[in-house]
Amino acid sequence: MKLSYLQVRGGNLYYETAGEGPPLVLIHAGFLDCRMWDEQFQLFAKNSRAIRYDVRGYGRSSGPSEEYSDTEDLLALLKHLDTERANILGILQWR
Repeated sequence: MKLSYLQVRGGNLYYETAGEGPPLVLIHAGFLDCRMWDEQFQLFAKNSRAIRYDVRGYGRSSGPSEEYSDTEDLLALLKHLDTERANILGILQWR
């Protein structure tokens, strides 16, 4: 398992990767952090390249110091990890 940080515009994102195979990005619920995937992360890593990260302002990622986009952060992370396509598993939040 690899633990690291990625510098993005106006902050840093904490992320973890494990396994090999088709990329699977795990996005946590808005009130938690990437640890919400603890029970599933190693299981997913058996058949895929599991990627989880803390969205800005949560967990070990820095809080926003300027305007930012969650989408741009995710794209920057995927580019950094040399990943053109990935499956995404996240939590839908109703407002």
